[in-house]
Amino acid sequence: MTNCPSERWGFFSALSQQCMDSTAQTLVREISELKSQLYQKEAQLRDSYTYVSVSAAYGCIDRHFDTYEKALNHVAKNNLDLPRHEDKWHRELLLLAPYRWRDSSELVHPSIWKDEDWGGKAVTILADWTVGEYHSYGIEKHNMHWD
Repeated sequence: MTNCPSERWGFFSALSQQCMDSTAQTLVREISELKSQLYQKEAQLRDSYTYVSVSAAYGCIDRHFDTYEKALNHVAKNNLDLPRHEDKWHRELLLLAPYRWRDSSELVHPSIWKDEDWGGKAVTILADWTVGEYHSYGIEKHNMHWD
């Protein structure tokens, strides 16, 4: 190695870039591992809930399900089978939401539900403010494309 400053700078610059690449690769690997762990924890948690399908247009509960798989199948099939050539088909789209804890029957997220009187009938619906916040409460969209 010479004492020429430009050559020394090139060496340190290359060394610095190598360290940054190594750090970035480590971060990418760690993030991937954390995402995998999170996915596993979410799957475990799914077994702790009952679920409901919910009207995406009106927020009212469509049906109750005792497992995630049953709810997912119903919501995904309903949304996929909608006749998109018909006017206002999107009003029949459904969401999937965790509803009650299996062990206590308490609502999983009590703050997102409200009871309303619809023509003398008590109906439980999603609060209006939840739109745009679905991900925060485990509310899922499936096959909701607007072809």
